[in-house]
Amino acid sequence: MISFSKVSLNFILFLFLCKPTFSDLLLTSKDLPEIPIDFLNFAKQAEVFDWMVDIRRQIHENPELGYEEFETSKLIREELDKMGIPYRYPVAVTGVLGYIGSGKPPFVAIRADMDALSLQEMVEWDHKSKNPGKMHACGHDAHTAMLLGAARILQEHRNLVKGTIVLVFQPAEEGGGGAKKMIEAGALENVEAIFGIHSSSFLPVGEVASRSGPLLAGSGFFEAVISGKGGHAAIPQHSVDPILSASNVIVSLQHLVSREADPLDSQVLTVAKFQGGGAFNVIPDSVTIGGTFRAFSRESLVKLKQRIEEVIVGQAAVQRCNATVTFESKDRPFFPPTVNDGGLHKLFQRVAGDMLGTAGVNDMQPLMGSEDFSFYQEIIPGYFFFLGMKDETLEQPVMPHSPYFRIDEGGLPFGAALHASLVVRSLELKIRLHDREDVDETWKAELRCKNTHQGLTIWFINATGRTDEDELLRNEAMEALQPPPNLQYSTIIDYQGKKFPSWISSSLNHLKVLQIQVFNNISTLPCLGRLLQLEELSVRGRRKLKFVGREFLGISADQWFNTIVGCGDQLS
Repeated sequence: MISFSKVSLNFILFLFLCKPTFSDLLLTSKDLPEIPIDFLNFAKQAEVFDWMVDIRRQIHENPELGYEEFETSKLIREELDKMGIPYRYPVAVTGVLGYIGSGKPPFVAIRADMDALSLQEMVEWDHKSKNPGKMHACGHDAHTAMLLGAARILQEHRNLVKGTIVLVFQPAEEGGGGAKKMIEAGALENVEAIFGIHSSSFLPVGEVASRSGPLLAGSGFFEAVISGKGGHAAIPQHSVDPILSASNVIVSLQHLVSREADPLDSQVLTVAKFQGGGAFNVIPDSVTIGGTFRAFSRESLVKLKQRIEEVIVGQAAVQRCNATVTFESKDRPFFPPTVNDGGLHKLFQRVAGDMLGTAGVNDMQPLMGSEDFSFYQEIIPGYFFFLGMKDETLEQPVMPHSPYFRIDEGGLPFGAALHASLVVRSLELKIRLHDREDVDETWKAELRCKNTHQGLTIWFINATGRTDEDELLRNEAMEALQPPPNLQYSTIIDYQGKKFPSWISSSLNHLKVLQIQVFNNISTLPCLGRLLQLEELSVRGRRKLKFVGREFLGISADQWFNTIVGCGDQLS
């Protein structure tokens, strides 16, 4: 990362293909380090802690499967009513959306999933599941309790909420695509960022783990029916054996990862379902196989999906069988990869570090598991992290989705306080941008290049005496910019007053529109006019530029403008 303290001028070049997002904000916690500690102390108060534990245990005793969380949803609404928090219900059958704050922008969300698993609990304790064949074996009971805990913290400290916080209580994470249905029901309306927690039975209480970029794999389901011709086991020559065909299919599918995938592009393909036949001496007419495939990029998932179908159909044909393959269904949607936003990662590190100390904030390797939180991240910037809830009384931690799954409820205050701290601090920083007087002292110019059709935007900010607000201000203005149509965000280039690298010059050959935004005192800038060989110049907000009338280290705005475009003979 560039050290701004050693740079007199920082030049950032953005190539656009889409409107910049919340991820462009380099969020910090410089002025707000006390909030996480205050919130944690509040959550640890006996009354608040015992209340969260009681909620978690009520939900644990009464687990409900996806889209059946009616009692869980009722409990959530009752608690929101007691706290005086308005909400919307029903959302995606059993979901609830709570609202804390002004009801005006900016909007930031925190999410918890509510559903249980089809498991018979084997843990013997006072709050064992009362619903046979159903169990909270993935910590969703704790997630819901922590989000309600965060709601209580935020409601008690609502004077700190600068904007609106959306509480997302989501059904059907376990394969039902509840997040997708919540989005379709409008859960993310006006929301600019979202945070999610997952309990970890391997991390000690008081620690968290996450990373920027890909965190969890995307995944898809597949099911294939391989049809042959049934018959007696004693005369297989009169049959077309689908079991033999399915066996060859399974072996061939494993070659997709071992021989076709890039070893550096992690992928997993697992056949976990094999159903066929019911007698020892009868060859069945058909066999059904099924499984999952996982990867960290959508491109890899699409390719893997294509090859799965080709291999199943092709290998079945070799054995004289027919095969039909299905992938997504209403109850088993495709899950995108869970990819954490880089800007929100910086915010998370600051907030978690203030609360837990740097030793309690762990970087982790990506995992091949999937999370439907990724659906939110496809729409807006999102951040997902793991919270330590390891039960230290066990000799070995128990994996999620086990009938012996257990967590330490001592982690509940940490999750609630982190949820609340993340949204308050992100809203606070965002609101501060709009209070800056020098927002009105920005200006923009447009430069048109020869025979081109696209555009870019350049932003300038003085690095001398730079504050966190200056950096946020620059990005806030960028977020408000309307880029040329059909463009997407491509890259960020840091420039320290040095000559443009040749590759930058060549990359600008296709550009049509150059937009310039100026902040603070700028002393020297390169001759962009000569570099880009511009033939036409138009200025947006020229009157505004003259109105500002301020000098940039002795150079008037108009003189500065002439300096930046330089080489006027190449401009009209």
